[in-house]
Amino acid sequence: MAVTMQDVAREAGVSAKTVSNAVNGTGRMSAETRRRVQDAMVRLGYHVNRSAQTLRRGAARMIGLAMPGFGQPFCATYCDNVIAAVTRRGYGTAILTYDTRADGIEGIIEETHRMDADGWILFSNRPIPDSSPLLAQGCPIVVTGDYLSHGRADVVMMPNVEAAAHVTGWLLDRGRTVAFAGAPETWCDDRGLRDAAMAAVLQAAESGAAMRLRGYVEEFGRRGLDVDARLVAGSHSMGVDDGIRAVERLIERRAGGVALDAIVCANDAVAIGAMTALRRAGLDVPGDVEVTGFDNASAAEYAMPPLTTIDPDIPQYAQLAVDRLIARIDGDESAARTFVTDFRLVERESTR
Repeated sequence: MAVTMQDVAREAGVSAKTVSNAVNGTGRMSAETRRRVQDAMVRLGYHVNRSAQTLRRGAARMIGLAMPGFGQPFCATYCDNVIAAVTRRGYGTAILTYDTRADGIEGIIEETHRMDADGWILFSNRPIPDSSPLLAQGCPIVVTGDYLSHGRADVVMMPNVEAAAHVTGWLLDRGRTVAFAGAPETWCDDRGLRDAAMAAVLQAAESGAAMRLRGYVEEFGRRGLDVDARLVAGSHSMGVDDGIRAVERLIERRAGGVALDAIVCANDAVAIGAMTALRRAGLDVPGDVEVTGFDNASAAEYAMPPLTTIDPDIPQYAQLAVDRLIARIDGDESAARTFVTDFRLVERESTR
């Protein structure tokens, strides 16, 4: 039997009207009361019948997009593609950013209620707990950003493992000694990838950086090769500055006798940082060290030199998210699914 608003009200110890206000972002209530209602919705698995809401009050025809910010080249490219896909479907777009909030993406929940969008595409930059109120919104959601939803919402992911394995294999086939820059920092130390982290790497099922490192490691394994832990450099996040610092460590190891003439980077921003670090060290790209990225954001084409990168089909990534969200808005109640985009390798001048 479907969970009703009255069931949520009893669980939370409030009136049905209070639950309705919490769901619709109307009325006045304390943050504690709203959290109590959201927690009750999570525990009971309550979901709003959005189609019924539309019949009662008319559709807003507005899609919400939550993003960390626009410091990464990928974020602006993705946002542009979401807006284009939303517009093609006859909706408008409302955008919220959360990278300046101490509580991250969960800090925008109150604002999503007030903005009255028909549904939200949530681009998360960290794991989402099963108990998170993000997964108990009063409207449909789709999760992007390469993190899981515990079966509570549709997820759109990039082909992280497969694509990273492909570019690693492409470099290995050409006789290169291949490093990886931008691995999760917790899996690395000053010497490289920690031995104790290998099991976690091979089981990585979310986080772009983690799954791309997994693809790199798995490609070595398919060829019967061991990964040299010294060729893996971690980073706190996946920005340009992180790429500089990660590759500075690889350059130090190269100067100390570790063979290295190609670097697979976790994304384009890390790759741009990598090329900066290599130039500062007097090394030529691609003459001394080849560099590849991941995302094919607009900055990749205009980098110096232009960047060889994985194109994970960002237009498809955005379109999948928009189409799945609108299907949910229109009443699709099928089980949540995970969707993965296609990819291709774009060869430019950062490799030879």
